[in-house]
Amino acid sequence: MLAPLAALLVPPLVAEGPRRFLLDLAARLPFLERLALECHLRSDPARVDLSVSVPRLPEVVETLRGLLLPDALADLWLSPATTELGLETLLLELDSRDDGALPAAAVFLGLRDGLAPEPARCAALWAWLPADEARHAAARVLRCAQACGSDATLTHVGAMRSRPGRPLRVNVAAAPAGLVRFLDAIQMPAESLRACAALLDEFEGLVHHFVVALDVADEPSPRVGLECYQGSPAGDGSAWPRLLGHLAARGLCDEDEIRALLAWPGTSAGPTPSELPERLRRLSSFTEPGLATTTWRTLNHVKLVATPGRRLVAKAYLAAGHDWASGAVERGGRSER
Repeated sequence: MLAPLAALLVPPLVAEGPRRFLLDLAARLPFLERLALECHLRSDPARVDLSVSVPRLPEVVETLRGLLLPDALADLWLSPATTELGLETLLLELDSRDDGALPAAAVFLGLRDGLAPEPARCAALWAWLPADEARHAAARVLRCAQACGSDATLTHVGAMRSRPGRPLRVNVAAAPAGLVRFLDAIQMPAESLRACAALLDEFEGLVHHFVVALDVADEPSPRVGLECYQGSPAGDGSAWPRLLGHLAARGLCDEDEIRALLAWPGTSAGPTPSELPERLRRLSSFTEPGLATTTWRTLNHVKLVATPGRRLVAKAYLAAGHDWASGAVERGGRSER
């Protein structure tokens, strides 16, 4: 899926080192129909991480088994238990590396209707982890689910397997007041809570909706991420330029990056039929005459990362996917993670 995007993986968003990393991954992974590039803005060199969506298809899961997916997680994703647990998506995040080695993938489980504070369900989500790690993860995510109350929704849980200490990540969606209440309920450090509340107040008029992303162990990490989504991911409206312009005024991105981000949304030629996996070649025989394989691209969201004692950091998430189309295609956005 990365190969059709190669010509677009250029500065100022993608430096040569990360570009080699991404294209090397493309050669080692099976064809995956949805991905996102996590572009670190105002970073030198321009760092880019990769997230991919794993379909619930045995041929894809078996290819990734042992490579990026632990056996127990592969079994869970293919089992009927996903319906009962409300698992809707499985996302793998790969941090860029300079040594060419395949990084351990962070695992994000997307929940269809959020996560209710039920101990058995929280435990079942982590059954693929080693026993001690699974027990701690279940207790921590249960605590977060209980803290959501009625005005916040726990949408994703993640195991950050490549990070020091292998922290647990939770994503929570709510209106600004609900997010502040949630962070207070899980006893977020006061300095981090004030910083997040200030960002919510500053950006509320520039953003359609927010998701808070934070790591939790025995105590929540003081580092908090604030994901900013618009009603549409297209770059031709006023919402994204206004938000990105505000980021530039805060010194969080520059004009070259803004132009590149706003130029990303659109469609372009996709893989040739011979480059598609067999399952998609079979599917193409059922499409209407005149449809061509297409790669669509959107600006999915921007994330602000606040850490006490450090400067505020911004990241942009560029989504792309495969489809068939007869002309230009505009894709609606989703809060994937």
